[in-house]
Amino acid sequence: MLILVYMKSIIYTTSNHITTYALIYGDYGIIRSLVLCFSRVFLAEIRKDASGHGQFQN
Repeated sequence: MLILVYMKSIIYTTSNHITTYALIYGDYGIIRSLVLCFSRVFLAEIRKDASGHGQFQN
């Protein structure tokens, strides 16, 4: 469970940085599509890990 909390904090922090960058540089559409893509991957990994059928891979 600690890993999940840690991963979530990383995701939130990264999202905040990316959003700030997007607001400053105006590439919000491109950045948002990247964020959506990455968050789908993260959510899939978190679901697999929580159900015990997968591991986080480095």
